[in-house]
Amino acid sequence: MPPLPLVAGSTTVDQDDWFSAVDFVNRLTWLAEAGGVDALVDAFMPDVTVFHPLGAADGWDESRELLTERYAVRIPGASQITLNHIVERDGVGVLVRYQKLIVPSSQTPALPGDQSLKAESSLTALSSLPVTDRLRRHNGRWKISERHLGEREYDARPSASRRG
Repeated sequence: MPPLPLVAGSTTVDQDDWFSAVDFVNRLTWLAEAGGVDALVDAFMPDVTVFHPLGAADGWDESRELLTERYAVRIPGASQITLNHIVERDGVGVLVRYQKLIVPSSQTPALPGDQSLKAESSLTALSSLPVTDRLRRHNGRWKISERHLGEREYDARPSASRRG
């Protein structure tokens, strides 16, 4: 995974770009909750590269495979929340760094693959995933030209039903 620039102490991004970039990544999270793989892939530039802990996906076809085979786009029984957005100028576009928080809303069976939310009957599993999107404007709207997915971290805590 190529290194990203360090986070600056302040931003030079104007207010309109900052709000529209954050709105864009928040809408992608909403699409992921609805299982909209086609809409998510459409948000990528055709030559996108998605870096992830297991390697990289290049272009639309490999990105679609990554979103359907390795990383669950929609996780039944869980909500996805994006938070702590940092938006920075990046050449002709912006970098948006944020945390994707995956919060179980019910006991969920484990999904296939090692990237799924895992829950047992006595535990809930909260996970977070650092994401950095490199955005460029294409025909007046943001598109992802590069995405960096970090390692997912889990926090297992006793469920409310098991507390005394």
